[in-house]
Amino acid sequence: MLTLLFAIILAQTQGLNEKEVVQEKALFTIEDYQKPGGVLLPSPISPLDSLTGIKERKLSLKISNLSENYYKNSIKFRPVYLRVPVSKSIAVSLITIKVPSPPKKYGVKKWSLSVFGPRGEVVRQFEGKGYPPEFVKWDGRYTDEYIIPGATYSTILTYTDRYDRKRNIIGDDIKVAGITGKIKDKYILKMVADSIFIKGTYKLRMDSSERIDEIANFLKEHFFGVMIVRVKGDPGELLTKRVEVLKHEILKRVPVDPARLKMESIYFSPDDLKIYTIEVIAG
Repeated sequence: MLTLLFAIILAQTQGLNEKEVVQEKALFTIEDYQKPGGVLLPSPISPLDSLTGIKERKLSLKISNLSENYYKNSIKFRPVYLRVPVSKSIAVSLITIKVPSPPKKYGVKKWSLSVFGPRGEVVRQFEGKGYPPEFVKWDGRYTDEYIIPGATYSTILTYTDRYDRKRNIIGDDIKVAGITGKIKDKYILKMVADSIFIKGTYKLRMDSSERIDEIANFLKEHFFGVMIVRVKGDPGELLTKRVEVLKHEILKRVPVDPARLKMESIYFSPDDLKIYTIEVIAG
């Protein structure tokens, strides 16, 4: 009897000393949540909000319930609706303008760089004393408008040398495919329609998903109540179809009630430049 009891106690003691053997490699390591966003996107168009829930739950299970909340919170990915950009945005918020270089032989007392619009009007002017800088930055805004994507803007440097002689140097042209900024309390994104649609059609370009992702992320980032997308062109079936296609593609990417997304067809006026554009307003 004593022998049997000793055998049972010995077996229980040996069980307490057993070590757990892990035969499979762990799916996640400490580095996974220390570097959020580093390895979370398997494809260019996968939004983070479709992956974060799964990743957070799996990582949370790997952390003991006795761990500090700090470690639990460190696996939270913010913001949940924005995906990590995988393609370069075509919309810029600052335009870098190269300033022509006057000859240093006669010096420079003062200078001004004028930016001319597509119709020849001055839309922006920079000036200073001494030799001009190599570059100046411009947000693309003039009056209550922004530079028109796809349109060509020209530059001229005017300077006065030490002998009070005025000289002009023609600079490089400015042309952007997209511009983003803010007017009052509204955020603005403009891009050329041909970056999404095949020219002259309502068919999407092969790389259109990157540009539509850009619009969707812009709306998600700046959405506070107003969501307006204006597609500009000549009246007709082409413009109507483009509005329908773009609305369908945006709603696939933006989790919002369709009634809150206002799509507008904007017609060219007689004095407009014939440049097909897309304007997005959020705020």
